[in-house]
Amino acid sequence: MSRTGGRLVRCYKVCRREGNELYSAIIDDDGLKIEYKINTIVRPKVGKIFAFMNLTDADRFNYRYLGSAGVIGVIFSCEGEYSKEQPNVTPNPRPDLIKSFWGKRLWEEPTWEFSPNPDGTIFLDNIKLLEEVQSWSTRHKKEGQNV
Repeated sequence: MSRTGGRLVRCYKVCRREGNELYSAIIDDDGLKIEYKINTIVRPKVGKIFAFMNLTDADRFNYRYLGSAGVIGVIFSCEGEYSKEQPNVTPNPRPDLIKSFWGKRLWEEPTWEFSPNPDGTIFLDNIKLLEEVQSWSTRHKKEGQNV
């Protein structure tokens, strides 16, 4: 992938639905979680937005990472501005780690507090959800799991 940044890319975003609202799939801290709206450009409060280059990788993340926690998110096709910063690790989802990770570019010296990115991960400066897509994980959610 190019590291030029700023170019518009088509991608996929996994979100968590709470009632009629859409939020970050993993980040639940009120100071950091992002509320998404269809056809609205959204920017992160800190760092970058985590998305996937293809539906297969978004689906795998949804099923393996979220499904193991008893939640299946919703997947959207999107367009976003590809960031020139594309670290190959991400911090554990603690607010202090997220802020330090992006503020101090800690991915340059990874520690045990970071995890390899799920396959197909890209980072965006902003994103616009276009439409919800059906996927294997959303069609095969287990009874009792949120969507």
